[in-house]
Amino acid sequence: MRHLRIASALSIILAIAVVAGLYASLASASATFVVTRDDDPAVDGCDTNGCTFREAIIAANQANGGTIDLGSHQVSLDQGAVTISAADLTIEGDGPAQASVGGGGTVVMHVASPANVAASGFKVTGGQSGDCGSGILNDGILDLQNMEVSGNTTTGTGGGICNTLTLTIENSTISNNHAQGSPAGGGIYNSGTMTIEHSTISGNVALGTSGGGNGGGIGNTGTATVEYTTIDGNSGSSSACDDCSSGAGIMNATDATLNLNWSTVSNNDGDTGAGLLNSGTATIMRSTFSGNEAGAMLNNSHAHMSIAYSTISGNIGDPYPKNGVGGISNYGTLSLTNDTIANNTAMQYPYGGLFTNTTGGSDFKATIFANNGSKNCSSSGTHTSVGYNLLTEDSCGPIGSDQVVADAMLSALQDNGGPTQTILPLAGSPAIDHGGPSCSGVEQRGAPHVNGCDVGATEFGSTPPTPTPSPSPTPAPQAFPIGDANCSDDVTATDLGELLKLADGLTQPSQCGRTTLPCFNFNGACFPVWVDTNCDQQVTGADGLPVLYYLIGQTQTIPDCTQVGQYPGFG
Repeated sequence: MRHLRIASALSIILAIAVVAGLYASLASASATFVVTRDDDPAVDGCDTNGCTFREAIIAANQANGGTIDLGSHQVSLDQGAVTISAADLTIEGDGPAQASVGGGGTVVMHVASPANVAASGFKVTGGQSGDCGSGILNDGILDLQNMEVSGNTTTGTGGGICNTLTLTIENSTISNNHAQGSPAGGGIYNSGTMTIEHSTISGNVALGTSGGGNGGGIGNTGTATVEYTTIDGNSGSSSACDDCSSGAGIMNATDATLNLNWSTVSNNDGDTGAGLLNSGTATIMRSTFSGNEAGAMLNNSHAHMSIAYSTISGNIGDPYPKNGVGGISNYGTLSLTNDTIANNTAMQYPYGGLFTNTTGGSDFKATIFANNGSKNCSSSGTHTSVGYNLLTEDSCGPIGSDQVVADAMLSALQDNGGPTQTILPLAGSPAIDHGGPSCSGVEQRGAPHVNGCDVGATEFGSTPPTPTPSPSPTPAPQAFPIGDANCSDDVTATDLGELLKLADGLTQPSQCGRTTLPCFNFNGACFPVWVDTNCDQQVTGADGLPVLYYLIGQTQTIPDCTQVGQYPGFG
């Protein structure tokens, strides 16, 4: 006969009280706050009249962490920005096409120091501010995955996102945000440390009202690493001057550091250096700059830029007062290795590939300069060939190991495999096997070098690796963790009380909406297996002890009840 003496129940309750201080932080950090409303009325707590997004944030801050389940709610904030201070918080939505958080005349979300936040699956939109950050202001540690930040506007910097500490963006879209400060950073303004991977930065606008509108897509004054990302269709302009907006795609400021790898910077529109303005240190690897107007890159005085295994093609240099060099305008230090600079258009000058001012110097090795106006390189500044280059005329100052040919025999810019569009040498091209005695790593598409090293960014006759398809997600098992007596999809202190009620016969077990799950019959009641934590096919006070031990961190898993079916433990 199922029975639990009151003394046994009291002893467990006493034990819970004794160790409450030990597991309180663990339990609160695992708490889940479910948003049930789209509006933003006066705050009265999640336990009254449903739970708003703001109330969920407040509750999570008080618990110093947990998870906020946004679901498919489209939240409209009317009471100003929400501020997050929790040490360890996760915010999850059902995807940016279903879930959103919209501002009401202020910054939408402020991640305050020293908060640590992981956000995924929703859109941040409608923010308006006069300072840094309109969609998101991050002063803490923020990880964005599968997010959209769009339609935010600021008269300051960082229309979409302003980051001052640590920011990671993955598989996300930052689009159609506006900033009017200087440097603007229409999409993102970063003064901290930022990493962007597998994302899209597009359609953002930097409008300078007192100076240049720089950094339409990204304005960086800190340290930024951008990989496998497309920066496309961003713009920079100014109402204060006709030719002072640079870096419509990316602006990298003095003393800032930019690492750009495996990425595409395309179709950005500004006054000069529309793809990239570099005034600090920029390292570009295996990337493509195409369709930018005016000019692909501007490397400022005292700036340092190195480019390897990259393609610069199809960029346009606009007439005065904009920049007439389609490819690269260099006033600082520039080093090119195994690059393809081809088919850039010069409107203002005869040279469309590379202009080096008298303040700067450029060196290049195993690089193709082809069909960039009537001259590939300017006659001013210092151009130093390190050898093994391929040139369609002699303005770049060839040396003995360089080839000067009428036709470099190149393909169009197209998809040749790999993460970016590239230009391949055609069969019989003088680029094949003439790139010198050594070539390091893989070429732009990720393909290995074969036979000798080729000139330029790609290798003839080599095949890039086939991307590994993402595995199909495994359906979640139709069960809850053992010990989850209150059906919350989590194991918390509340489950202890529920187990005691079951053991005392004060309540009946819930099937948690999963009526097809196996259960065991005991004294006429069908008990789901997840309340029998010690797998003896009984429900007694003893089943509360493994839950207690788990909560105080003395055990990480509970054995599977194999005699009634495999179900997951806590770990």
